Amino acid sequence: MNIGFKIIRRTIIPQIRESGLMLKLGLAIVATIIVLSIAAPLLTPYSPITKAGVALQPPSPKHIMGTNNLGYDVFSRILYGGRTVLTVVISATLL
Repeated sequence: MNIGFKIIRRTIIPQIRESGLMLKLGLAIVATIIVLSIAAPLLTPYSPITKAGVALQPPSPKHIMGTNNLGYDVFSRILYGGRTVLTVVISATLL
């Protein structure tokens, strides 16, 4: 095992765990995903159920993540998919 890795494992990783940095980073990521999913209608220029262009377009200013093999905007579908997941999670939690 590399000596540098041992030093990192014994000194730096415990410091990060004790400082709560991992918790803060994890909460920030989850909060960002929730906010983006809720704000999907405001952030996406295309509906997730209508074709937005030619199939398999690469990322561009018009399509941030490109289009899939059917011509749907990938960014719109990901954000609206997040909304669906949040709805299922909240419903399952309340049951």
